[in-house]
Amino acid sequence: MVPVVPEGPQRPLRDFYVWRDRPSEYLDARVIFVDTEDSNWAWDPVRQQFYWHRFFSHQPDLNYE
Repeated sequence: MVPVVPEGPQRPLRDFYVWRDRPSEYLDARVIFVDTEDSNWAWDPVRQQFYWHRFFSHQPDLNYE
């Protein structure tokens, strides 16, 4: 499941997760569930960006910054 982020000019939850245009950060982080996940980044077709997940792709990591 892809995280749902409300679109719109205010988008209060836009930084709730870690988003990037390219999956180029944290490349040294080990993929924990290699039998089900190819990467720690997953594509969101609505937002047209990648989001970071340390475990499963349906569990995006929160952005603590």
